[in-house]
Amino acid sequence: MKRKGMILAAVCLVSAGLTGCQGLSMTQGDKYWTAAKREDSLEDYLEEKKDALDWEALRQEAGNSELTLSQRFKATAFLCALEYQSLLEADAEGKSSYAERSGNEDDVMFQMDYPDSAAYARAYLETVNTNEEEFWESLEDAFYPYDYLSTVVAAADELDGQTLANLFKGLPESDRMGDELEKALENWVEAHAGRMPEHLEALTEAEFYGDWKIDEWKNAYFNNGMDPYLIETATADEALQYIGCVRDDLLPRLESEFGEEFKEQSELVEEEYYSTGLAVTVTEELSLQEASEEGLPETVELAGKKVAAFYRNPSQGEFPYAPTSLRLLGDFMLGLPEEEYPETLAEADYYLVLTAAYEYGGMYQDTMGNDTKIQEVFSSTSVDLYEAGTGRFLRHLGNLLEEAPSTIYTRWDDDAPRFPEETAADVLSYLYHNVNEPDKFAYLLDNASGKSELARDESITLGNFEVTYRSCQIQKEFDQGMFRYTADDGCQFVLGEFTVKNIGAQADSFMPMIYNTQEDVMVWITDSSTEETYECFSSVGVSGCVNGSTLEPGESKDGRLIFQLPDEVLQSTDSLYVVVSLGRQSVSYRLQE
Repeated sequence: MKRKGMILAAVCLVSAGLTGCQGLSMTQGDKYWTAAKREDSLEDYLEEKKDALDWEALRQEAGNSELTLSQRFKATAFLCALEYQSLLEADAEGKSSYAERSGNEDDVMFQMDYPDSAAYARAYLETVNTNEEEFWESLEDAFYPYDYLSTVVAAADELDGQTLANLFKGLPESDRMGDELEKALENWVEAHAGRMPEHLEALTEAEFYGDWKIDEWKNAYFNNGMDPYLIETATADEALQYIGCVRDDLLPRLESEFGEEFKEQSELVEEEYYSTGLAVTVTEELSLQEASEEGLPETVELAGKKVAAFYRNPSQGEFPYAPTSLRLLGDFMLGLPEEEYPETLAEADYYLVLTAAYEYGGMYQDTMGNDTKIQEVFSSTSVDLYEAGTGRFLRHLGNLLEEAPSTIYTRWDDDAPRFPEETAADVLSYLYHNVNEPDKFAYLLDNASGKSELARDESITLGNFEVTYRSCQIQKEFDQGMFRYTADDGCQFVLGEFTVKNIGAQADSFMPMIYNTQEDVMVWITDSSTEETYECFSSVGVSGCVNGSTLEPGESKDGRLIFQLPDEVLQSTDSLYVVVSLGRQSVSYRLQE
């Protein structure tokens, strides 16, 4: 909620031949501004006249403290406008990538860097702290033709909290200039979310946040689901400071007001975990050594150690809206106990590093089964532990398949892929805190990577289940109690013997009657061409089958899966395979060796 500021009547009016201000002669900025007012917009004026304007004179005027603030504003506005147009042109020519970061024009404006005009814009806006009356008079005097007040704010990249607060507190009510400046301030704050620790207290006292709803807080300071650059800092230390401020200052306030809006109940442990999507982009690089299996410690000491968790994307830039090259994982860090949270990177003992790898599938299909122009993108994440400081590789915890209900989504109505959500904080915390007991989290990993064909009696872990194919019998009929089952004409049964074990943390059903191919383990038989597949029978009414069995954690069961195949297919059993799969994870056994 903005507070009403007093705007004094302007003591001078700009006209075609006079400034009327303090008896000073017209500056170049005054002359250009007067001419620009005859055009439809300042943008149109610059398009036509920019090559003829004396830009060096405007730079001198923008930085001349002897001129009125109205004159300095005009010169500054021209400089910011020119640079903004130049940046847009470079973007359109593919020389920069601001447009890829957001489809919203206001967002793009505030994401840009203004190396030529930033200092002038910042110096002008900071005069609100020392010369408040003349500052607001200058805006009233020079505001029309309106076009680039927002650009002046956007160009000022390093405003402090007090300047932002004073600009906000002085906003006039029911005034077009005030509305535009208020919107510009909101855009600036969101575009510089990474500097929230510097601004939070001053903006709170100025009532900038007013009656913000929970979604406004989430979109501004946590994750808006669209812009991977939403929260960006130059260094990892600044990222740690940001998350520390969220933990110590912002979250307690928000949880007091909105309750448990930021947490979810974990299915791994009897605890809640933060699930906000908070990940702070860090522009500096993380120095890590190459992984090596030599000289690795047998155990990793966790007691009294501090850890920082990062997400790396070596393919950053390949697609719009892809995760950035390096981010500090906020939800994991927020869940750390006090003794494990490093205030600076120098305090960290370990780096827990998630590294993304992408593989590309076919064309994405819409709900009608029609191909779209969108490329499928599958994402897998390697989770590794390094020694902080030296970057020495300590342990590969495993690979995780990132969850993606439909593989990818699009950004509203365009065809840019949005990548799957990263590993949930409770999963990552569980892996880290059980680093010395990998059997505890084996069911969370992608255990099929690098494997295609297994030998009989070799086990594979997929999701909650460890599955082992033992052998099979091929016969026309079999007895089950008082009943005899006979295969259809021209077919025979394949009675596959399996062992399944629940290695997960909760009871689960193996191959239930109603299943989800992304969440449940499936077993079938196929030929070497994989053109024909044969699913197993339902276990209803047939004892000794493992499909449909509900197993407790740690419980195992030996039993059958029953298939029916045509006689002509069974003539070449050496080309038949038993396939065990979970989502995109898949391995095979030769039906008979």
